Amino acid sequence: MKRIFFTLLLLFTFDITQAHTKELDYYLKKLDNHPKVQAVLETYQALHHQAGGAMGLPDPSVFLGVDNVPISDPSFDQYLPSSKIIGFSQNIPNNRGRTAQKNIFLASATNTELLADYTKSRLQALFFTRLAELQMVKQQTNYEEKQNQIIAQLQNYYEGRIIAGEPIYQKTFLTDIKLAEVEQKINTLNARQSFIEADLIQLTGEVPEIDDLSFAAKKWSGELTELYPVRLAFRNLGVEQARVDLADSEYSPDFGVVGTYKIRDDGANNSFDGDDWFSLQFRVTIPLWASKNQLPKLEAAKSRMKGAEYRYREAIRKWQMETTRLKSEEEASALNVDVLQKKDIALKEKIKAMERTYSAGQTNLEPILQAELARLTLLSKIAAERAHHITIAQELSAHITKRETNETM
Repeated sequence: MKRIFFTLLLLFTFDITQAHTKELDYYLKKLDNHPKVQAVLETYQALHHQAGGAMGLPDPSVFLGVDNVPISDPSFDQYLPSSKIIGFSQNIPNNRGRTAQKNIFLASATNTELLADYTKSRLQALFFTRLAELQMVKQQTNYEEKQNQIIAQLQNYYEGRIIAGEPIYQKTFLTDIKLAEVEQKINTLNARQSFIEADLIQLTGEVPEIDDLSFAAKKWSGELTELYPVRLAFRNLGVEQARVDLADSEYSPDFGVVGTYKIRDDGANNSFDGDDWFSLQFRVTIPLWASKNQLPKLEAAKSRMKGAEYRYREAIRKWQMETTRLKSEEEASALNVDVLQKKDIALKEKIKAMERTYSAGQTNLEPILQAELARLTLLSKIAAERAHHITIAQELSAHITKRETNETM
């Protein structure tokens, strides 16, 4: 029994170790298999299959019937032209049209493949953002709990002073209010953590446990053509051009062939002696009503093409503005982190000096505890600003197509 228990304990320990030693690639592969990505990839596969079938001919028709049968005496041996018939017909759409339709599917498939890649990129950015937020929430919760402890020390200090006869009841009331605020913040942080963990489970199926996580952000040269939305808008031009080609192909003739075999009856005493008959027809369409049919369709396709060109230009303008905003916010956030860290260093040195003064008996405990509370508030702001910086960096990174990465905070 002890041996079985020991084996189970070993297996459990191994599973825990495996869960904590999962690398980042493990979670990125899970994101690649996210339903959102797979749904887009299935659309990509469907478009490729449609492209494969675009060059095929429509199904032929086979028909059976009778020809020239008298109404008064329905039979096949009383009248020479009477016959039973079997035939087929095959429509042959022009090759230009079929090629254009194939190109529409292929261009749409290329766009969809890029959209799948874009979806992966956005999921990865969201994943890193949620990890940064989870890290921030845990740090801030820790700081609030430490504030709780310091406020309790401060309350004990005030109560001692009151017992000593000092009228500082107002300060105890203020600490009670501060304690309530801290508890409220902890509750809010716990709720936020639950949401973040739920979102991470939605992304990867679990809450990741990654040590020494570095938040990877893609490098960007500044070229707008390296952004997914701009590239998607550009590739959409290829789809619309293929639609123009399809509309233009309707001016080209479609073809068809019809074959009929007529089975005759020789009649009584071979009175209609002779062979069976057959007929063969070739068909071709003529764009006789092009001004009312093909031309409006072609003009509509050209208008859609122009619309796609304007959307491409608009995408360039929009993302020029958007990337400027994101880069500015990222730089401002980095500067804010630097400023707050310098303030923390200064406040830490100030606390050390106050502790030396307190040890020398030249001051009381209150200003030290108040300074500790101020520093914990500052550390909470630093954690929030770091998470904000990562969020902005990942928001920009989500739209960049290149795969090279560099390290951010």
